[in-house]
Amino acid sequence: MVCPATVPGSCIQSECDPVHGGCVTVLRSELCDDGVECTVDECSPETAEPDHCVHRAVDSLCDDGMSCTSEVCDLVAGCLATPMPCPFEAGGCILAAHCDDASGSCTYERGPCMA
Repeated sequence: MVCPATVPGSCIQSECDPVHGGCVTVLRSELCDDGVECTVDECSPETAEPDHCVHRAVDSLCDDGMSCTSEVCDLVAGCLATPMPCPFEAGGCILAAHCDDASGSCTYERGPCMA
């Protein structure tokens, strides 16, 4: 028996079943790898994409280890980090705050305390 040809570029494959005979349809998600580190790539017959691949962004896969950045997953660019402001009350002893790249946390510039 010859199984029907697989559509070129599709993750849906037709293979012969050596145990039971006949043809089986196999979803091969590994053929969907888009190379973006923060996406989950799956083969889905329900998608309208010609390759039947679905790419889902997962923000939790992005972590630059810095507590003062917020990371999101972009389907094309991958992990993107956005600086978050370091909290402080103006008019107190703190003159400025910024994220320290070496430690990944907020550092504060202190000045004379004002009443």
